[in-house]
Amino acid sequence: MRIELLGLAVLVAVAVPAGAQAKPCGEHVARAKVACVKQYKRDKLEWPPRPTKGEVVRRIGPGQWEKALRVAQCETGGNWRHYPSGTYTGGLGMYRGTYAYGARVTGYRWPGQASKAEQIAVAVAAFPITRGWSGWGCGGA
Repeated sequence: MRIELLGLAVLVAVAVPAGAQAKPCGEHVARAKVACVKQYKRDKLEWPPRPTKGEVVRRIGPGQWEKALRVAQCETGGNWRHYPSGTYTGGLGMYRGTYAYGARVTGYRWPGQASKAEQIAVAVAAFPITRGWSGWGCGGA
């Protein structure tokens, strides 16, 4: 639903009844609707192998990217090559079993060889944005 507020367009989420098919681009005008449908289809695709920072930021948004950097700074001091023999690994200090699940789903390398973008993509695959950063002790960073 789109609402005009003081001359600014504000998009408001509308609850969709159970069983109904959500149409994310239904509210857009014709030209914007085409771009919205293309974006929606791109977002439904699986993560590409070895994503770039731009691809990850496009999918999760710049705010979530910055949040991941703050969590990494709190968890491991921003050391993206953090690969100890202990329980937690990577720049985000993810539990090894959780990282293995995310890496298996996305097909990425282990943290010792993975880039910052790959590690954040694995975290997003393991903990979807809908759950947030609550899986980390520094999730409130």
